Amino acid sequence: MQYCQLAVSSVTIEYANFDLSNGTITGGNTSQATITPVVGYAGWYRISLYITPNTSTSALTWLELIPSSTAVRFEAYAGTGSVMYGT
Repeated sequence: MQYCQLAVSSVTIEYANFDLSNGTITGGNTSQATITPVVGYAGWYRISLYITPNTSTSALTWLELIPSSTAVRFEAYAGTGSVMYGT
């Protein structure tokens, strides 16, 4: 799986798309996102998204597989049978 997205449920503009094959941020709120290689693990990346909540309610954070680098927030993806590993 090449692309994933970090998104926050109650903050309408807070999401970022990541290309896990090339180690890049490809869409969404790119100024608030980071992707860095994990030392000692070739091809592994640590991804993050920094947000400022705009409500007093709880916000859920989602990690999703997405179909392309330009996917919109919470875009549906049927899958291919590929696997994404994480820690």
